[in-house]
Amino acid sequence: SDSVDLGGIDTVLENIAGVWKLQLMAGSKGDRVNYFSKTLAWQEFDIEKMTYKAFGPSGFLSLSQSGAFDIEGEQRIISRKEVEKDGPAKFFTDVYSSKLSGPTAAVNLQQQIMSIDSEMLITRAVVPKINLSETMKEYFCVWRRSENSYS
Repeated sequence: SDSVDLGGIDTVLENIAGVWKLQLMAGSKGDRVNYFSKTLAWQEFDIEKMTYKAFGPSGFLSLSQSGAFDIEGEQRIISRKEVEKDGPAKFFTDVYSSKLSGPTAAVNLQQQIMSIDSEMLITRAVVPKINLSETMKEYFCVWRRSENSYS
């Protein structure tokens, strides 16, 4: 099975609390790496309220959003609900689409936590098999802990 030992769900929640900045996204074969070092894309988790905020480019525009999140206990899959959008891209971005790309996908597609510690969070997109082409371009996401709250 695909289970990953990350410690108990409480440990995962404790680790995920705070602000994360997107560093890179890579294809399902670990290829086609896109770096986001010059791009501001971030997400922040509040584990007391189980809410999140996120911001990033969506096409040529930017999108900020907030809502509630949940982490499924067995598979460690982050899902989001009650999403509220703001910013220029809000009318053009369907956050519930499975065809998102870039930082918008990094936040809105269901993401399975592959690895997490106090400094780094690695997730992979959970998409319906039908949408997973052989080499999905933006499958893995690497987030680095940030001291800044950008919001």
